[in-house]
Amino acid sequence: MWRLSRWSRGGSVAAAVPVPQSSCCWLLILLIIGQTVYAAASIIESSRLESTATQPQTIAPSSEHRVQQQQQHQQEFGNASSTTSDYRTAFAAAASTTTSTTTTTSSTAILSSSGEQHALTLARPPRGGRFKRQEEEEEIDRCRLFVEGSPNKNELYSPEYPNLYPKNINCTRVITAPKGQIIRLDFRNSFNIEAKEECKFDFLEIRDGQYGFSQLIGKFCGTDFPPEITSKERYLWLHFHSDDTIEYTGFSAVYEFLDRNRESPSTDLNCTIEKDGFEGFINSTDVPADIREQVIRDKIPLDCIWRIQVKDNWKIFLKFLTFQLSKPNDCETNFLDIFPEQTVMPLRVKNFCGSAGESITTESNILHMRFYAEQSAITSTFAILYTAFRDRGSGSCASDEYDCEDATCISQELMCNERDNCKFRWDEEKCKTETNGQSEHVVIIIIVFGLILGGMVITFIVNCIRKIIRDQKIIREHIRESKESKLDEMGRNSKARSRENISSYFTWLSHRGG
Repeated sequence: MWRLSRWSRGGSVAAAVPVPQSSCCWLLILLIIGQTVYAAASIIESSRLESTATQPQTIAPSSEHRVQQQQQHQQEFGNASSTTSDYRTAFAAAASTTTSTTTTTSSTAILSSSGEQHALTLARPPRGGRFKRQEEEEEIDRCRLFVEGSPNKNELYSPEYPNLYPKNINCTRVITAPKGQIIRLDFRNSFNIEAKEECKFDFLEIRDGQYGFSQLIGKFCGTDFPPEITSKERYLWLHFHSDDTIEYTGFSAVYEFLDRNRESPSTDLNCTIEKDGFEGFINSTDVPADIREQVIRDKIPLDCIWRIQVKDNWKIFLKFLTFQLSKPNDCETNFLDIFPEQTVMPLRVKNFCGSAGESITTESNILHMRFYAEQSAITSTFAILYTAFRDRGSGSCASDEYDCEDATCISQELMCNERDNCKFRWDEEKCKTETNGQSEHVVIIIIVFGLILGGMVITFIVNCIRKIIRDQKIIREHIRESKESKLDEMGRNSKARSRENISSYFTWLSHRGG
């Protein structure tokens, strides 16, 4: 731009003087920097979207897959189901329920050579082979009198009653009363089970509830009739066990349903949460709000069961993400119990009541987790990731599976889902490497782009400075020239006035002399 300069000594001189606008340079620099930041952000965002697009989004099998799985499961148990329409028994897998009874059977031996109870296996081994299925069907037949009894008469018997009960047998059933009623169980006619201190060999175990960890009512053997038993709620859990030596005639019993006392609050929460799929989460927040309200209102303990079932012949891996009990190390007030297919205490896989949880692997496709908390500990929190996996053995993983490189396979859908489904996290390591490689490329691009931009900015700044210096020189030169021309003009004016003065003086002298 140009502006008019004025000088005031002895007159004025107008001149067009160039004046640079340096602020324009800084505006251009800021504009270039802004464009650079926007371009870099766009590159990073596009890279992130590309990497995200390659990750699977499904965390559970589709509904069609689940239907197929259920159909296969039903076909497998079809031959083993009872012909009685009131009961459906699936050995060591499915509970049988009618208006009066719910029955389950067990297939895992819990007796050691010394006679003391403990778990030989965590659960029933995977089904397979005609011989194994035949064994299961034979076990069901041997337990039929105990599991089914005579439902029309509300009677139950020891296996093969009134004959001697078989050796090496484990039979389990749950008697279920209608809602609002309880159960009264009375033993009649005979009771003859091998007698031993603490009933170590043969016994009938009864618990007040629907699970093998419910409150123990008693463990009975010998020839003395057990007392009349009345449940607190609508379930009674019964388990009959015999060892491999002596057999006796067993027992017979009759049960009836009575209306429960309405004055006392019900402790039957019916808190059972079902889970399936290739992976999923078990959270303390899964407990329904109405159950928590009932627990607080009636001042009863919170007692919930999670049941996880995956594909047949697969297993389950549990990984704790968070675990914080309200009262750690108080194992009577709050705890987590892990059970296999059968919820009997001798088969309990793990008990957590401290301040940390460790990873667990089960040996069957069904897992039960129990969360128990007294009133003072219902704020306990936990989050667990479960993953279905298959033992690869000496073979290889299928095309739709991912090899965890530890002789196990998981679903291909679980790869690169930002969750560690493999025990050693190999399903996410490759993804991290690819992501890191992409990040390195992005960093290199940004560095090169920054160097180019930096060179451009430096060049631009240098040019601006040079232009400012050149303009300043032009201004100073113009000022000098203006001053010189002013001095020349003043000199010329002075000479002219001197000549005029001399001429006037001589004219005055001539007039005076004449």
